[in-house]
Amino acid sequence: MKTLAEEKVKESPTTEVRVRRATILDLKELLELLEAHCLEWDAEGFPFDEAERMRFAAYVVGLLASPTAWILAAMDGKTMVGCGVMELQSRPVGLPRLWMLGEAWYVRPSSRGQQVGRQLYGAGYQVAHAAGAEQFVVRVKPERQAVWERQGYQVATVELRKAIAPERTPDG
Repeated sequence: MKTLAEEKVKESPTTEVRVRRATILDLKELLELLEAHCLEWDAEGFPFDEAERMRFAAYVVGLLASPTAWILAAMDGKTMVGCGVMELQSRPVGLPRLWMLGEAWYVRPSSRGQQVGRQLYGAGYQVAHAAGAEQFVVRVKPERQAVWERQGYQVATVELRKAIAPERTPDG
């Protein structure tokens, strides 16, 4: 018997997109989508003033140029409707030795519910496999955990955060 979530996925319309590796020519659209992702992820943690946008753009340009990073672009015609950022990571000891960390999966709100995210994920998984990764690791918000668990992912760790407060002066 299928769960309601599985039935909903099956009934949702599918927009066929072309998923490809993003290039520097995609920078403007990538920055738009990745900034939206950051604001959805943690609006208070990403105050995008002009200086922060410049730093963020430099970071994305570095990812585009990196031989161990992939930014995937989901294209509906000439419009980028989603993206995913992945980095191949390794360590000298322990297992897995080589894994793909998938971060910053984002689909435009107007394209959600149309299987665009699944197509991005599928392409990302293929890239990870071709790169020789032993595992595909994703960071997701707790409310999205069940979506990934239905794809066969298991909780491996729990990441907890605490802000580091600026030092207080004796006056204040």
